[in-house]
Amino acid sequence: MIRLATKDDLPAMVALTEAFHKAAHLQRFAPWEASKWESWLTDVLASDQATCIVADDEGVVGMAVAGVMPAYWNNDVKLLREAVLFVDPKHTGKGIGTELIDELVDYAKSTGCQAVSVGTSQAMNPRSLGKLYRKLGFTLEEKAYIRRL
Repeated sequence: MIRLATKDDLPAMVALTEAFHKAAHLQRFAPWEASKWESWLTDVLASDQATCIVADDEGVVGMAVAGVMPAYWNNDVKLLREAVLFVDPKHTGKGIGTELIDELVDYAKSTGCQAVSVGTSQAMNPRSLGKLYRKLGFTLEEKAYIRRL
């Protein structure tokens, strides 16, 4: 079942972020810290410009987090930007990622967004995710490069 996250989901979501942090190789930038993720997720849950959606299958097995922002190329265009999309590896291949993305698209429509931006890191199997994104109607528009300082 796909649903909006609640504060009661925080412990399970924070636990998922540890696996996400490792899978996305985010430890290159900073070590995983439960308190940092919990603080960020708490802020998202309290925001009227962001959403946190979970996949619940007798416990939280996936999550999507995104925020509404103006598009950098035109402030009049509202964009929903995905920050986290992750499904517990034990639950992949069941369509959960697709359901989470569909729910993000519905949220974007309900908030008046004109576009949804999703992404992936090189560590998260971008070829497979790109195939899923294209299947769901997304097109590749840009790539980002990061320089660690």
